[in-house]
Amino acid sequence: YEGLFAAGAISVSNCKIYVAKRFARIYPNYLVWMLIALVIWLLLATISQQAFPTTSDLSLSFLMHVFMVQSLVGAPFLWNLPLWSIAVEMIAYALFPLFVLLRARFPYIDAAAIIVCFAAWASLILADSIDVVSGLPSVLRCLAGFTLGLVISARCAWLNGFSFTQLSVVQALSVISAILGITLNVEIVTLCAFFLLTASTATNVGVLVNWLSHRWFALLGGASFTIYLSHIPVLQAYSATMGRLQNMTGIPFLSDWALATITLTFTTVVLSVICYRFLEKPSQKYVYNRLMRRL
Repeated sequence: YEGLFAAGAISVSNCKIYVAKRFARIYPNYLVWMLIALVIWLLLATISQQAFPTTSDLSLSFLMHVFMVQSLVGAPFLWNLPLWSIAVEMIAYALFPLFVLLRARFPYIDAAAIIVCFAAWASLILADSIDVVSGLPSVLRCLAGFTLGLVISARCAWLNGFSFTQLSVVQALSVISAILGITLNVEIVTLCAFFLLTASTATNVGVLVNWLSHRWFALLGGASFTIYLSHIPVLQAYSATMGRLQNMTGIPFLSDWALATITLTFTTVVLSVICYRFLEKPSQKYVYNRLMRRL
């Protein structure tokens, strides 16, 4: 949206285009996998004879998911947890034009934004953990990461001043630091590492960028939104199916961690790539065109 909102040029027509593009990009795929996950959850609950939520709780949760407020107001139950972040991200998207306006009027806002965002992350870590998926803390978590991403994107021209070797070294150190942070459960190290990793790869220069530019990685990048939305339903279906087969045959499907990991990864990726090609991209184009005719 750099050209659309260049130099803080916010207008009604530009905002209409922005809203239509964002909605078409996010909501159709979100809605599809919200419904698929719900069907799988209800089917598995019926097969395993689990206790169902009340009709009122189910209806309320469904409406909250449709209007993407389940993370803010606390839905009675969730059936695809990763959807929390998609719902909260809509708040960040709504605030995005405001950020563009502020950057056009206050030249030093990027430095202030970095300080505020890391302070927000630190406050969450000191309170308990950054891994919060509901309420105002989840909004704070999302807005911090989103804003830092905007700052990195806006500062790409400055990042272009670094050489191939310099960026490659930062990329390598960032990956190592991220792995150490995750392994040792030091969240602030992990967050700093991912911030530097994002910044050092934003200009599409460096050893890691060359490796990830392979067409197969590019395809995975395109399908990554669907991979994120689909992996929990696939995991639930796999666990239930393999569990029943294991009980029937005595073959230890689930006890073999390597087999489960390979099967789940392959199934999720293949399913997501197919959905990306034949569902996500066509629906995005269709919804955008429909919205623009109405707006």
